[in-house]
Amino acid sequence: MKTSYYKQQWYLLVTILSLAISPCMAQDAGLSVKKSTGDTGIILENNSGGNTILSLKGNERLRLTEDGKLGINTNTEPLAAFHIGGTQRLNALFGSYSTIGQTGGGLATILGNNVIASPTDDNQLLFLSGGTDGGQAIKMMYNEGISFHTFNDGQNHTAGATYTGNERMRIDLAGNVGINNPTPATRLDVNGSITLNGNLLQLSDARFKKDIQTISAEMVNNIDSIRGTYYEFDHNQAPGHEFAHGTQYGFIAQELMNFYPEVVNEGANGFYTVNYNSMIPVLVETIKDLRAKNAALNTTVDQTTSELSALSVKHNKLQKKVNKMNKKLNDLISQQQQ
Repeated sequence: MKTSYYKQQWYLLVTILSLAISPCMAQDAGLSVKKSTGDTGIILENNSGGNTILSLKGNERLRLTEDGKLGINTNTEPLAAFHIGGTQRLNALFGSYSTIGQTGGGLATILGNNVIASPTDDNQLLFLSGGTDGGQAIKMMYNEGISFHTFNDGQNHTAGATYTGNERMRIDLAGNVGINNPTPATRLDVNGSITLNGNLLQLSDARFKKDIQTISAEMVNNIDSIRGTYYEFDHNQAPGHEFAHGTQYGFIAQELMNFYPEVVNEGANGFYTVNYNSMIPVLVETIKDLRAKNAALNTTVDQTTSELSALSVKHNKLQKKVNKMNKKLNDLISQQQQ
């Protein structure tokens, strides 16, 4: 554990400093220095118990409690196994790249990979090291939630240069998650396209529904009043929105809301969205209505065809009678002419 590592380093520092203390002073203070068992190290032991405090020029810098808590600049009992205190803005470095810091007036905690919190400017992040390496950061803000940032443009940066990592995701205080959207309005609010390898399932159990009604004929007839369109998004009118490029197919929200207002929603930003799934039941009932009308027409056609067939039979019978009468008439005319 990193905490244990730092404890060992501070133990060593305190031990070295204790060598400069006279044996008399050490004895009066209840301190003893002795060789450790089984290795070549040395031990500084607080024989009187209680806290072991390291002060420099009258200022407490380090405190080790009897129960093993280590505090740096706490001036009081450490609140955790490893506690860095003080009012100044601090960054703790673990290894070469990993840092934990705070942003000052922003009251945010930063977990950084090659990223540190600025020791002077509020809400400002800096690159830890130079070169072409990018950086990632997790920012935990008391009034905004948690945001995730990444950045790597391949350009050279100097250590301490401003980090302008792009915010990729945010979890706000209400639990809403935004991807490429710092102000999510729903449980999942995505700015851009989504690829789904699997099924998108929506709860539709009758046990969670009430006042269930079949879509009326009037609602079905409203289909005649709306239009399906194809279009392209105007990216110049939508800065910050990652709309798809190329030809798109869909409805116009302002037109649709005149006939199916329940499927159109106006967001807090004033823009309209459409619940396309809610149009599926309307289209289902429309298809059923067309099928019923088509079946009725087929029945009428069948009846008409049957009637025509019966008339055709009658016509054929009459035609035969007419033919017989014509034959008799022709025979009479021939006899008179003789």
